[in-house]
Amino acid sequence: EKSIVSIPDAISFTDAAAAVMPLFVIHGLLEVFEKKIKGKERIVVIGASGGIGSMLVTMLHKTFADYNLHITGVCSGRNKEFVLGLGADRV
Repeated sequence: EKSIVSIPDAISFTDAAAAVMPLFVIHGLLEVFEKKIKGKERIVVIGASGGIGSMLVTMLHKTFADYNLHITGVCSGRNKEFVLGLGADRV
């Protein structure tokens, strides 16, 4: 399957290309989680404010909203509000 998207003018080609790899990692992790998550689970995301971690917190929060997940994000204190805003229940 192929996907083509336009790169907004405000984003450079390099930045757009750099975003692709974390998305592939997240997609693979979500496939694993989909098979393992059965109900209320606790998940800890280390590096929750980084490229992959922030995407993972967001995708877990949105994809598994009906599963009553408890997401704990681990990050520096200065990024606490950012990670909570992504959907983490606790930082």
